[in-house]
Amino acid sequence: MIQFPTPELADVLGSIGITQPPEKVYLKAYSDIEVQLQNGGNKVSDALVRLFRDDNSLRMVNEVAKAVFHSDCRVYEWVEKNLRDDRYKSVEDVLRDAVDYGKYLKDVSHKQKKAGGREER
Repeated sequence: MIQFPTPELADVLGSIGITQPPEKVYLKAYSDIEVQLQNGGNKVSDALVRLFRDDNSLRMVNEVAKAVFHSDCRVYEWVEKNLRDDRYKSVEDVLRDAVDYGKYLKDVSHKQKKAGGREER
């Protein structure tokens, strides 16, 4: 079992005998590799599992998990709300939204720090 996200997905796959790169290993087995996503025990991961399609790769699974679960907690809360409101049609939508919202939060934080620095002078 592989827990996502993992920083060295190719190495993990290699350790179990899979020599294909993560972007070539799809959820729908096109070879002798069988992939099955399991629910993670919370509503967000369960909703994400339902959004993945057979043609999504393990790299996509890893990137989505990283963007949602290993980022600013506000990104997680944002995605959680949008999943609850059924705003996503695909995991690509989730990934794009999580990355964009994370960038937005960093920009806002940077601008606030910059403005705060000016006020201190």
